Amino acid sequence: MISFVLIALSFLCVTFGQPSGYSLSCILTSVAAFGLFFRTICSFSTKNRFLTGFAFFFCVQAVQLFWFTFHPFLYIWGVYLLLCLLIGLQFGLLSLAASKRILSSRFSWLLLPALWVMMEWSRLFWLSGFCFNFVGLSATDNIFTLQMASLGGMLGLTFWVMLTNTTFSRLLLLKTKSSLFLFCSTAIIPYLFGIAHLNIHTKEMLQYDKDHPPLTSLIVHQRVLPAVSVGERSDPIKKAFHQWQEIITAIGPHRKEKIDLLLTPE
Repeated sequence: MISFVLIALSFLCVTFGQPSGYSLSCILTSVAAFGLFFRTICSFSTKNRFLTGFAFFFCVQAVQLFWFTFHPFLYIWGVYLLLCLLIGLQFGLLSLAASKRILSSRFSWLLLPALWVMMEWSRLFWLSGFCFNFVGLSATDNIFTLQMASLGGMLGLTFWVMLTNTTFSRLLLLKTKSSLFLFCSTAIIPYLFGIAHLNIHTKEMLQYDKDHPPLTSLIVHQRVLPAVSVGERSDPIKKAFHQWQEIITAIGPHRKEKIDLLLTPE
């Protein structure tokens, strides 16, 4: 029962631990939510670790990727479920490494963040460029931790998030001063780097804005979502005409202004 509650708590944090979710969930996901999950399942059998990890991340993806289903055609449900299945399998394989022996090892625990980065990187190829919904997104909700992306990009953020979470699971497992120090260090480094990075570059950015006037942008968005546009199923030409009519109408009041960049709906 306790294991179920802890896994459910991890699930809620991870599911909403994206910039589109809640800031608190992002913070918890970036430092502890995965670690709590790993610590909970580390005593499970090999088979149960895989099945629990698969089910856990399948459900996470089912929530996070549910926006896929707003596509007007039914085939998207197959794509949606297949993505959830494949990414769930990835996490199931990762969960195999979340054993007590590996987590308590001196160096082998580094296998978890390294493996997960390789798995996310692999999606760019065997999933035909599925380059979003990375675990590192949880660190982009905060302006300070976001600065770490300047060092290793999104996959670098993913590595650090999983690294910090793994040190948290080691802390829960070992309960030693060294594991506490390691967790606190990995959790606070992104914030220290972000503060220093912003302080160094803020003056440069302000000076650049003075020397180079910023671009004037106009963002146009439809009042009606493309998926529910009038006649979009039966008449694609009517749909396209309706969308462009809305775009041109929205631009109308700004036609005499100097616009450097115009952003329209996808």
